[in-house]
Amino acid sequence: MVTVSVLWDQSLPNMIDRDDTGAEFVNCIGKDVKGNQVMIGKGTSSITPGQLLLLSLAGCICSGVSRIMRQSRQQITDVQVTATGHQPADFPKPFERIEVVVRVSGKHIDPRVLDRTLHLVHEKYCTVGLTLKQRPVVEVTAVIQPT
Repeated sequence: MVTVSVLWDQSLPNMIDRDDTGAEFVNCIGKDVKGNQVMIGKGTSSITPGQLLLLSLAGCICSGVSRIMRQSRQQITDVQVTATGHQPADFPKPFERIEVVVRVSGKHIDPRVLDRTLHLVHEKYCTVGLTLKQRPVVEVTAVIQPT
């Protein structure tokens, strides 16, 4: 089981932000159990939830490809993963399609090893990609906390 938390607290700095047009948005702070943090929102100082989803997928693929290619003794020097989400024009705007491009640099990279690596990452090792494919059940519960 993995647990993360997201907090909005009006007393914290940068919780109210503006986008490039000057529209006001609220930001939240996302934290993992190790204390790592990310600012989540639509303002200029934060990453949108949709972008975080794409970053999670790209990060999962990047770490898997890097690890497996190195274990396969491929002389990689760089792995860059770009994820592009395609959304409808109208709300709600769930991603209808996500394109992922994996760029690998190095010396004497065997394309068969790279193809096998991408298959393994996509079909077996990337938790984020596998979760998106399965469409998990999401349960939301509300609790009112006294102040």
